[in-house]
Amino acid sequence: MKFRQVIRAGLLGVVLVLGLAACDDNTKLMDLILEEEAEAIKKSLEEGANVNETNAYGWTPLMHAARVGNQEVFNLLLEKGADIELQDENERTALMKATLAGRVEIVKILFQHNVDLNTVDFMRRTALHWAVSRGEEEIVRLLLEQGADMTIKTNDRLTAEMVAQKEGEVEIYHLLREKRGVKSVVVEENPELSPAAVPMD
Repeated sequence: MKFRQVIRAGLLGVVLVLGLAACDDNTKLMDLILEEEAEAIKKSLEEGANVNETNAYGWTPLMHAARVGNQEVFNLLLEKGADIELQDENERTALMKATLAGRVEIVKILFQHNVDLNTVDFMRRTALHWAVSRGEEEIVRLLLEQGADMTIKTNDRLTAEMVAQKEGEVEIYHLLREKRGVKSVVVEENPELSPAAVPMD
């Protein structure tokens, strides 16, 4: 396993732990979402459960549903008025949660509801930054197709392309360069970004 794969695996563990921590102080509705109990969720909503209520970490039911990836539950919450633009204590949205969890179909559903693609979290990272850093190439492609802003910089002054280079995401790096009309020369025997990928601009 390459060093960066080890690092990514470690980061995934951190994300999972943080996701579990974000379940503290959950409402009954949130617990049902985590258990993917669609009928019980419907009943809870009919009985007046607040679809936009937050827990101690600012997570909403929709954010939990985005991470879990159950489309039926996610659509049900949207039908009941769930706000797709709410942000948690780290200023992350449901789109970011879905992106971090690699939930492609949830991302597509959010597009259908005109989600803001360029919201930034406390690190000034957008969903595109997160998709790149997690190696979610399909989500990167979808975000680009929808017009995600590639020029936004994080607090560390990194664009999505710079994040791809830093993380060693070769395919995504070239995808982003192609999107802005820049060609790269790649040394076939060693497809790493540096020095094998030689920028042409």
